Amino acid sequence: MNLITGGEVLVDCLRAQGVRHVFSIIGGQMGTIYDTIGRRDDIDLFIPRCETVTPLMAAGYMAATGVPAASLTTVGAGVVYEAAGLMHAWLNYLPVISLAPQVQSWKTKPHQESLQACNQDEIYAPLTKWNTIVYHWKRIPAMINRGFREAYTGVPGPVHIDIPVDILFKRGLWGQSDLEKVPLVKREPTITGVAAKIEDAAAALKKAGRPLVIVGQGIGREGRYRGVRQLLNKLGLPVITTRFSSGIMRGSDQVFAGASSLFAETDKGMTLLKHADAIVVIGIDPETISLIEKCGWTSKPIVQIETDPSAFLTYAHHLVHADPVSALSAMAVHGIKGVAESKRWMDSLQNIIPELVNELSPANAGINKTIAALGKTTGPDDIIIADGAGISPAAAYILKDAEYRDLFCMDERDMAGVGVPFAIGAAIGNPKARITLICDKESLFAHVRELSPAAQAGVTLRIIVADHEDAHVNCADTASVLEGLGCCVSRHDLSDSQGDISEFRAKAISALVVRAVPEKAVVRLNQPAAVLVSSMR
Repeated sequence: MNLITGGEVLVDCLRAQGVRHVFSIIGGQMGTIYDTIGRRDDIDLFIPRCETVTPLMAAGYMAATGVPAASLTTVGAGVVYEAAGLMHAWLNYLPVISLAPQVQSWKTKPHQESLQACNQDEIYAPLTKWNTIVYHWKRIPAMINRGFREAYTGVPGPVHIDIPVDILFKRGLWGQSDLEKVPLVKREPTITGVAAKIEDAAAALKKAGRPLVIVGQGIGREGRYRGVRQLLNKLGLPVITTRFSSGIMRGSDQVFAGASSLFAETDKGMTLLKHADAIVVIGIDPETISLIEKCGWTSKPIVQIETDPSAFLTYAHHLVHADPVSALSAMAVHGIKGVAESKRWMDSLQNIIPELVNELSPANAGINKTIAALGKTTGPDDIIIADGAGISPAAAYILKDAEYRDLFCMDERDMAGVGVPFAIGAAIGNPKARITLICDKESLFAHVRELSPAAQAGVTLRIIVADHEDAHVNCADTASVLEGLGCCVSRHDLSDSQGDISEFRAKAISALVVRAVPEKAVVRLNQPAAVLVSSMR
């Protein structure tokens, strides 16, 4: 038994749950936590420029690795700044663990009247699945364990835990036996489901001539039942994915029909989808709900597979409370593959894709040239993040047939500039992978200063920036700003090329800037690099 601080107990508990990276900006109240991390070699700290990006980096890290990460901000102002970034995790079903100190436990409630009188738990209530205040040193292990359990189980999402400063600095007896009592929370719990309900769902699908599977809510990503891709191919039914699960299926998957928005945003696509006579929903999300209502599927057989029964739709006919791997494995046993008309139905969905892509995001227009060129150079070690007005959906459509490990499309309705910190987090978690961020100038500049600490930390990242060179919107010279932040910049002109980026390589932070005015490209690969892409149409 050793006499240690609450901060040391906290770090022990985080490591017990698999946390290897903490994203944080220092505050005096977190001294014991920082001291502990500094003495250990099994957990690392990344310090950004602003608290807003700490949960965004943690989100990118978790989404691209499946390994938990923590966001740690200081009491008062730090918490307020972090809240905006944590909203991304809330909207995108990412189980980010948010931690913050608080004033002394006897001053926390009611109104503390100090440190900007910030009721932190009330700030986080609307944008977390669960939040709490730890009022006793001995409660740290139980509350950290509860936080991970709440973040992972059912529909995942972020949680927040406040730990008052006196609890963090208090010393108590703690030993290996105490640590061994902290159970590991399984991120992908096995829920086999009720066999009779799965059998009924399979029977309904056997009767369908034009079934359709919709995967969303992040299902299929790292840490979220990655094996569903193989099972969906085995099942043999056509699959579309919402933005939340973009990239989990690729053109090499024979059952993949494309992004749900590709159909939802075109008249021909919607007309075709309305012919579906049975729907399988795997992970409900807002895009899926919207599509069901627009297509008028509420009266048709709907099989809904959820890990959280509270997510069931009131009009779904076959409700399966199970994890998707267990449910799909059981359905495959019932021999759904080869249902009547399914081959012709599959062909009709896949054959219309080129026409729909050309209507929404023609590959020969503006930045789309570069996206298409990128798709010709990627492989199984590539992770792509798309951010910016029009760029996210274009990436989902144009890269459908490309090969990559993951594709993340940021929502244009989300906070501005999520892509930069998200990509940095993904790069920190995957040092051997090739991370590429493709974004517009506005999205880049929202958090561009975070490239400086990333470069100093040796992060490897490729950035492709679509620069419209509109001085009325942003008069800064993109290439100069990126160079000032330690990036190696190459300029690319779309007016006289097809967007070829074959020479674009990253050894640190590389940026490719595509410009409208032809300039001689100079790439210095021994420095962080950035590519600036001007997408004048």
